[in-house]
Amino acid sequence: MTEKTIPNPKTHYGIAKHQAEEYILSKKLPEGKRLYILRPCLIHGSGNKGNLNLLYKLVDKGLPWPLGAFDNKRSFLSIENLCFVIKELLGNTTIPSGAYQVADDKSLSTNELIQLLGVSLGKKKQF
Repeated sequence: MTEKTIPNPKTHYGIAKHQAEEYILSKKLPEGKRLYILRPCLIHGSGNKGNLNLLYKLVDKGLPWPLGAFDNKRSFLSIENLCFVIKELLGNTTIPSGAYQVADDKSLSTNELIQLLGVSLGKKKQF
């Protein structure tokens, strides 16, 4: 996704969130003020929880990955990169207000992610 991607939420949560963004962005800001809406993808870092942590545990146990034939791409964002973006937004007054998709440079498939986790854990190929 990029900033040019037109949001198309499907759930009540997503629709309400998008409506809130549109409302906030429609308001005139006071002179010298800026507004940023960050849309981060899956954030990873020390103490990670959730689905990424479950995938890590699966690889760590050496269980075979049953969906190896499934090809997808997923964006990730390191907590360090998120902090960098926030620092830049706060310190660089030339960045215009708006909604920004925030992700690391490269998307990975789940298969690539499992391979990387396996290498880091010293495990053999999972599929």
